[in-house]
Amino acid sequence: MVLVDNLFQDPDILEQAFLRSNPRSVILLFNSCCFSHSSSDFIFLGLSFIYTVDIGVRFIGLGWASFRANGWNIFDVIVVTGSIATTIPILSGSTGFVIQQLQKLFLVSIAFKLVQRNNSLNQLFKTSV
Repeated sequence: MVLVDNLFQDPDILEQAFLRSNPRSVILLFNSCCFSHSSSDFIFLGLSFIYTVDIGVRFIGLGWASFRANGWNIFDVIVVTGSIATTIPILSGSTGFVIQQLQKLFLVSIAFKLVQRNNSLNQLFKTSV
């Protein structure tokens, strides 16, 4: 309970954790020769659940109207849901090409969360779209 109270009092803790975990997930994605696929998939699933907690905290803190007003929040919900929805079948033995490629797409899309956290990248992204 103390950890949850600290998360609400100091939102920088979550932000720092995500800034550190996003590059790690991308490195794991492209450097899968060092890990077996199942162990890296378990890591991806764990990170996805951490991102789910982040989304839940933001939803509770902002409320539905404010949460929906920010396009990055909707992007996060879609990407994290897709990541979990593609990682679980792969962990249960699915070897389909399409599901593996979708998993990679969603995992790389999680890296775009870095754009949201960096003001200059966020401004660049907004002006290009």
